[in-house]
Amino acid sequence: MLQAIKKTARSSIIYGLGNISTKLIGIVLMPLYTNTNILTVEDFGVLGVVDVTIQVLVALLGLSLYQAYFRWYWDRKYMSDRKSIFFTLFAMLALIGGLLVAVGGFTSSEISTVLFHSIDYSRVLFLMLISVVLQVLAQLPLSLMRLEERPGFYTTTNITRLFVTLVLTVLFITRLDRGLEGIYEAQILGNLFFFAITSTYIFRSSVFTLKLMVLKEMLEYSVPLTVASVSGILLATLDRYVLNYKATLLDVGIYTTAFRFANTVRVFVVHSLQLAVAPTIFKLMDHPNNKAIYSRIMTYFAVLVIYASLVLSIFGAEILDLFVTDKIYHKALFIIPILSLGILLSTIKDVAINGLNIVKKTKIVSVIVPLVATFHLGLSYLIIPAFGVYGAAVASAISQSIFLLVVLYFAQKYYPIPYEYKRIVVPFSIALVMLVIGININFSSVLVNVLLKLGITVLFPLILWLIPFFKTDERQWVVGGFNRIMHLLNR
Repeated sequence: MLQAIKKTARSSIIYGLGNISTKLIGIVLMPLYTNTNILTVEDFGVLGVVDVTIQVLVALLGLSLYQAYFRWYWDRKYMSDRKSIFFTLFAMLALIGGLLVAVGGFTSSEISTVLFHSIDYSRVLFLMLISVVLQVLAQLPLSLMRLEERPGFYTTTNITRLFVTLVLTVLFITRLDRGLEGIYEAQILGNLFFFAITSTYIFRSSVFTLKLMVLKEMLEYSVPLTVASVSGILLATLDRYVLNYKATLLDVGIYTTAFRFANTVRVFVVHSLQLAVAPTIFKLMDHPNNKAIYSRIMTYFAVLVIYASLVLSIFGAEILDLFVTDKIYHKALFIIPILSLGILLSTIKDVAINGLNIVKKTKIVSVIVPLVATFHLGLSYLIIPAFGVYGAAVASAISQSIFLLVVLYFAQKYYPIPYEYKRIVVPFSIALVMLVIGININFSSVLVNVLLKLGITVLFPLILWLIPFFKTDERQWVVGGFNRIMHLLNR
């Protein structure tokens, strides 16, 4: 069993390098984004709202077809049609994207007025729509790279896209004074460069035949997932919209700052693992020991997120000092741990929901998520006016906990898996105690603070090793890996 997990772990490391390519820009550029001489407080607040709008539109426009693609790719009935299915999906997404851009060209001023009470951001919104379409189209060849187990190619193309986008963004907003428009112009050019270097791969992966009946079947599978996906993203992003209407753009900026750093755990750990695990989940459907593997996957996901969130939250002050230029955004420090809790709950939910996907009970998810998102919206409207950004973070964590419980109930009903709940609660409890200690370390010496916090982060895995947390095969795996590293170092 560990062999399958070890192979997934190796792929996750490589996929992780590629996955950060489009996400890392938001962190690397934070010193520029939070510099009020480059972007005003209002501009940074608008950036926060537009960025979450991109997430919603990417999920909506993509129709969760890449998830259906994973399911149909491994279906023996359609193995000979893989290239024509790829072309069919690409053509459909391109058609829908073209229509979206055309409509956006006529309505961007009205949308800008609704969101920001001004038409000043209409061109920003139009550029955002073009960027969304290109991102959605890019998902399909990237999904194929994962299915074909080509993590090196996946990583190379994404890192190249990162480099082009990053350089152009810095150039546009610092030298050419393009402001918010320059950010999305750089994204568009970065994505176009991605298609330039993958065009041959896309062409070779296509057979120019439309499989409309297969597309119909895939849409029946994916549309409920789309409802769930969009609602899930709204669940994670509605707080920004409510802050925009019920608070100020400064609050949106502070919350966006906290979210970008907390979300690095999702990007570096969760998404990287998911990229490797998603195809494996369906590939193991007929494996005799599949449920035990699924159970271990949830445990490993949860523990890694707990540890990464602990490190991030403890070093929150140092990270903000390093990446955030204007002190006005440093209020984000105490919001990061609350948002990290929501990310942990969301991660566990994402693993649990695979049970429903396997038995094709996706319609259940399409009902659950809108209800939870509606609850989140109502709760946010109730507490954000009184508690501001803290209320937004708490509302998100509460909503994610309800979402997790409901998904677990239905997933276990239709596809019961013996999850190791105790092995998740124990490290969470240890991390919580360490967080309370670590986040209150605030001596006058930065060196003392860093050393003490490093000690806490090292102590966490040590405690897990000393208590009966690891199973025998896991201990053997860890010891074997450590011995191999020592052998390489002693050469």
